[in-house]
Amino acid sequence: AIRYDLEYRNKLSVGLRMEKDPGEPLLVPSQVWSVKYQQPDMLAGYVMIRQVGAVQSLILGNYRVNFGYGINLSGSQMGIRSRNGMSGMAERISPQTSVSETGFLRGLACRISLGKFSISCFGSIQNLDGNSVVYDSLTGKPISFSSIDKSGLHRSSTELSGRDNIQEKLAGGFIVYRHNWFKAGIIAIYNQFNAHQTANDRPYARFEQTGRENFITGFATTIWLPRMQFMGEISVSKNKGKALLTGLQLNPVPGIMVSFAYRNFSLDYQNHYGSGYISSGKNSDEKGIQCKLRIEMPRKYNIEILADESRSAWVSYDLASPSEKTEFRGTLEKAWPKTGSLNFSLAYINSKIENPALSEWICHTEYFSQYKIRLECRIEATEHVRFKSRIETNFTRNGVPGYLLFQDIEYITGWKDLKIWVRICQFDIRNYDNRITAYENDVQYDFSSFMHYGKGLRGILMVKLHPLSMMDLWIRFSTVYYTNKNIGTGWDEIGGCRQNEIEIQARFKWPD
Repeated sequence: AIRYDLEYRNKLSVGLRMEKDPGEPLLVPSQVWSVKYQQPDMLAGYVMIRQVGAVQSLILGNYRVNFGYGINLSGSQMGIRSRNGMSGMAERISPQTSVSETGFLRGLACRISLGKFSISCFGSIQNLDGNSVVYDSLTGKPISFSSIDKSGLHRSSTELSGRDNIQEKLAGGFIVYRHNWFKAGIIAIYNQFNAHQTANDRPYARFEQTGRENFITGFATTIWLPRMQFMGEISVSKNKGKALLTGLQLNPVPGIMVSFAYRNFSLDYQNHYGSGYISSGKNSDEKGIQCKLRIEMPRKYNIEILADESRSAWVSYDLASPSEKTEFRGTLEKAWPKTGSLNFSLAYINSKIENPALSEWICHTEYFSQYKIRLECRIEATEHVRFKSRIETNFTRNGVPGYLLFQDIEYITGWKDLKIWVRICQFDIRNYDNRITAYENDVQYDFSSFMHYGKGLRGILMVKLHPLSMMDLWIRFSTVYYTNKNIGTGWDEIGGCRQNEIEIQARFKWPD
């Protein structure tokens, strides 16, 4: 038979197939037409019930959980840093509404309020992507794996071979007692894999979790006193590894805020779902203290100063030596009521990196200093038109400076709640160490943080409107054009210097 296929393949594959027998002319009634359906890479959904008696929320499906200050369970929120001071102690269970394919739990979650007590509990069973999986030759079931892949990508044969091959069972709870000036809770989390997580012989992975299961307990509290707030959280994993976070915020007079935060995450603390006050990702092997001062002055002038010192006692993936990092940030802001603001910020980062000239046999480090300067202006020209401009530069003492310049234009109308957002960006960053990341508007429940490296232009057009009473629509088109390189590496390389991306999202509500 001769077969003609017309397919669009991107998660959902819909094909049009035409077949004919040998000797038959084309386009005769005996030809067979068919539509082929391929299951999407991920299906997600949830059902949520709220405010029914003592039940504050009940979720069946995909959800996220955030307990305490993020050491035990952070809900994929990398760190808890608030510009206006310390964040409150979280006991949040929320549905998974993001388009992200990782970082969520799948099962049942519930939050119950009983006077001064509240109980949050959850249970999750889902399949995860495992790396270096060994299977039983008779049953075909997994015996062991080296690590969990959290990228959510299934592009190459290697990534596809690891798709959903490890099952994880996760359960936990958070019991909280609250009073007028006091709030405290006990956290417990248990997770179990259907295969054994093997030990990695690499030095950076020496203290990572092994075996089939882990059990984590913790305690979190917040105390409010006159002009003072105290917070703390401690967590212990099954192997007796510990993580500690504590902080103090002072408001001596109106308009002045001073805060201190100390963290101490031991080498052997094991937790796949925690982050920390400052840390992101794996919150182990770090000690540090952060100090912050914010002053609100007359005429809408604000000054903010931050200093952070951190140390790691063991080797990391990209540095085969203990390390340390010092960071200073300063911000001066002037705001005009209803018209806009002007913001100037300066950052200095000094950290240890490997010295290639002295590290032939043993890793020797040297200090690496980096400076970041940003000037940003926001203007509300009219009730419907807003502008945001930014120029930013990163540079080192010996490297070539990099710069980023962009202009945002936002237009809001009353017709169908139409909102149009445009960004025009130019960047020239030849040194990877000076790369600049800038936040971008995206479809609802998602965000983009594009890393600018190289030389080129970037443009974004985003439209949001309310075409029907029950429907909201988002359309986003972005493009990037490089003048000095091709895009991507490995499986991401496209062999060209320009890449376009389009996103369309529709939300329906019933009743409207």
